[in-house]
Amino acid sequence: MISATDLENRMVSLAVAGPLGQPATYTPSGGGATSIRAVLRLDAMEAISESGAPMRTRRAEVTVDAASLDAAPARGDAITIGGSDWRVADVQRDGQSAYVLTIRDAG
Repeated sequence: MISATDLENRMVSLAVAGPLGQPATYTPSGGGATSIRAVLRLDAMEAISESGAPMRTRRAEVTVDAASLDAAPARGDAITIGGSDWRVADVQRDGQSAYVLTIRDAG
């Protein structure tokens, strides 16, 4: 019988590697680039700046299969996905098999 943890790991791996995932390049701060698959989520928000002018901000997260990375991700690492360059701003472990990375524009 399969354990709940094993089932969760398989589901995350299939979702990231399957139709939800897209090609990405992950580059740790001190290492070489690795080709992976990742699920990108972009959220746009409208806000008012201190001057009262409307501004649009976006928040982006990437879910990656932990097994696809050589080492745990860290703040400052780079990821290229969908033709855009990003930097890792925050790392959260999602169960045993995935990381959810909050990313910011690399520019």
